[in-house]
Amino acid sequence: ISVDSITSWEALTRAGEAYYNWTDAQTPDVKNDGKAIYGRDSVANYIFVGTKQLGHELFKVDSEGKLTVDIDKQTMKTLWDNFYVPFVKGYFAASGKFRSEDMKTGTILAFTGSSSSAGYTPTFAIDKNDEKHDIKVAILKPLEFEKSVSHAQVQQGAGLCVLKTNEAEQYAAVEFLKWFTATEQNLQFAIASGYSPVKLEANTEEKISSAFKAETEKDRIKLDALLASTKIYTEGETYACPAFDGSKDVRSILGKKLESTAINDRGCVAELLEAGMSLEEASKEYCSEEYFDAWYDSLCKEIKAVVG
Repeated sequence: ISVDSITSWEALTRAGEAYYNWTDAQTPDVKNDGKAIYGRDSVANYIFVGTKQLGHELFKVDSEGKLTVDIDKQTMKTLWDNFYVPFVKGYFAASGKFRSEDMKTGTILAFTGSSSSAGYTPTFAIDKNDEKHDIKVAILKPLEFEKSVSHAQVQQGAGLCVLKTNEAEQYAAVEFLKWFTATEQNLQFAIASGYSPVKLEANTEEKISSAFKAETEKDRIKLDALLASTKIYTEGETYACPAFDGSKDVRSILGKKLESTAINDRGCVAELLEAGMSLEEASKEYCSEEYFDAWYDSLCKEIKAVVG
């Protein structure tokens, strides 16, 4: 396994299993102490983009505002098999508030996060003995599924709006937005925050590289993240879930339904491992078709309760 060999979510799952087994084998006198390889921020984005990549966009809103919902079962099973299953088996993990924290403690080796989180990516890890180890970070191309029909990647960020107030304040707010989103000012904001510039003319490798004077390793990581995002905007396909009545609630349901279930069930599996079960025995019920079916039916009911 090399970095270059991990070209899909399925390949990452297989790498996670191999890494868990390899680290477990380093301590033959201690059973089931394998390590996780990966974690991710924003599980909801994994679902939104993953379903889009697999040809079943969860939510579509037409020009008349009509909402169409497509929770394809086989598509959700693919997402399940490449997040939930490796998570409950200990191949993936989440313990800190953000996965950059888990990388800093050596809990995971890799994570998916936003470009704006790149500035928080650690340049060293601290082990259980409080010893510091320098690490080298690489920013890689976002993954797709082996059977992806779309190259979609998430586009998301902070929004600005103008409140309804008096005419003078509204005029001033609009003038500020024009100034703030102009190429020169917005590039400086992008460099400071890790958010991509909002204009195509500013969102180029040449413009960002010339404006960004990377002096530290953290600067280099942030710059690489911005340049990786630029490639997606200029050469790839971006996706943002449309807004509709209940979209905020649905996003929360999707993220929690998968991530919280995975975290809770991993805790149950860990207890069974402590009791002497093998990993296969401890995870068998949770990785069964019946367990997924129950989860899927519950997810559909929760979403239906929000959007009808």
